[in-house]
Amino acid sequence: FVFEGTTLTTSGFSWPLVASAGSAANAVAMYRSASFVAGFIAASGSTQMEITTSPVVANVPFKICVAAQTNTGNFSFNGNIGTNDTTITMPTVNKLSLGSSASGNAEYLNGHIRKINYYPQRLLNAELQAFSK
Repeated sequence: FVFEGTTLTTSGFSWPLVASAGSAANAVAMYRSASFVAGFIAASGSTQMEITTSPVVANVPFKICVAAQTNTGNFSFNGNIGTNDTTITMPTVNKLSLGSSASGNAEYLNGHIRKINYYPQRLLNAELQAFSK
């Protein structure tokens, strides 16, 4: 997934994009806290990948990418690539939430979505980095 948007505030916690089975227990996601943004994967309630980087700035456009397949995943934020995770079990997902938590009723983006792209294969790390610039 590639997400481009803005947030009006940097306080609290929000999920710009979550592919899930209705909760964060089985999810491929991107989230934002006051301190950082992250690429996140959980399967059967166990965190499989959580790669964090610097925080977003309110009202400044940002790009984040998360890509994964079994035993390989990574995350990129504004051109900064994380360290590849090589121990991932992929979750089964059936729902896409945009701008809110996996349950769809909390932790809203409170901003603007400019663009979302979905690629049905694990992108290369170089592609993640390029798409997030």
